[in-house]
Amino acid sequence: TVALCEVPRTLLDEQGRLVDANAEYVRISGHNTLQDILGRSVVEWTAPHDAERNAQEVKRCLEQGRVQRLEVDYVHADGTVMPIEINANIVETRQGRRILSLCRDITKRKQADEVMRQTLDQLAAIYDGMIEGLLITDIETKRFVRVNAPFCRMLGYSEEELLAKAIKDIHPAEEVPNDERRFQAAAEGRVSFNEERPVLRKDGSIFYADITGHRIFYDERPCLLALFRDVTERRQAEAKLKAEQNALRR
Repeated sequence: TVALCEVPRTLLDEQGRLVDANAEYVRISGHNTLQDILGRSVVEWTAPHDAERNAQEVKRCLEQGRVQRLEVDYVHADGTVMPIEINANIVETRQGRRILSLCRDITKRKQADEVMRQTLDQLAAIYDGMIEGLLITDIETKRFVRVNAPFCRMLGYSEEELLAKAIKDIHPAEEVPNDERRFQAAAEGRVSFNEERPVLRKDGSIFYADITGHRIFYDERPCLLALFRDVTERRQAEAKLKAEQNALRR
């Protein structure tokens, strides 16, 4: 008898053959009636790339008594692929041990995951394609929690190296107290723009950057997001122009 239950349900024997199912399972398996699938292995409508894994999970369920959150793809006769999540347990019946499986169509969740993945990929491309170096710093610990590729190139560090650094490590020693005060002011919302601040590279050389800071929440913690624009060439050009103007005056 097909159980009248909204959640797709199956009952399998110890060989993984279907001995009962409800109407919802018949539907998600891509068939029209229960008779179409009785006595058959669920592997038959599992996608080829998941078939062996599904068969192994049936064996594991018999050995360990349960399987949780197994995700496999079913393939219908028309080629439609439907992702399924399966939770199964062993039950004792008059006919012997059976595998009771509750299945769930996770198509919408997979679609949402894919949209989220694409969105994150796009954001990552924008993030690493910026001209400005981007630095996110935890306000309380003053440790760096995220940097982008342009900022790594500006300072000559790898991402892993920079994430082990703090404010005191990326400014000349004599400028650190001043920059820590500026950091605190930006964290409190009092200052958002600093012009031509000296920044220390890994090799000990210095470049100058305009730094814009904004207070944000990142990973549920108050942080300061800072954008660094390298203005060294602009600064050098202005100094050259000033020298030329002085020469003309003389």
